[in-house]
Amino acid sequence: MELTSTPEPLFNSQAHPDPKRVVAAAPVEQEAVKPAPLPVVDQAAVQAQQMARRIQDEGRRLVIKTIAIGNESTPSMAIVNQRLMSVGQWIDGFQLTAIRPRECEFVKEGETVVRRLSEDQ
Repeated sequence: MELTSTPEPLFNSQAHPDPKRVVAAAPVEQEAVKPAPLPVVDQAAVQAQQMARRIQDEGRRLVIKTIAIGNESTPSMAIVNQRLMSVGQWIDGFQLTAIRPRECEFVKEGETVVRRLSEDQ
């Protein structure tokens, strides 16, 4: 029996590198990422919103227990925080500006607050 040598491989590994081997890509030049511009904040508007929120929160302390709608000769009246009031009077820095059948309107520092008749009577 005659032994023959192994024939040369058909694939030349030096001419064709191993496809499983990772090859690093050449670095690509990119422009630097610029941060997005910051929004312009109107400080006056922010302060106005904060003031309006504060006044609305303070207005929640105004509790309306009773409303009596008047006529041409008798003014409308409301009991607010256990105090009998008519339009134009002040309570806790709020001016009562309107009395309607189920609600009262108050103004403080230009901000309007509407409070409804208390349900727990």
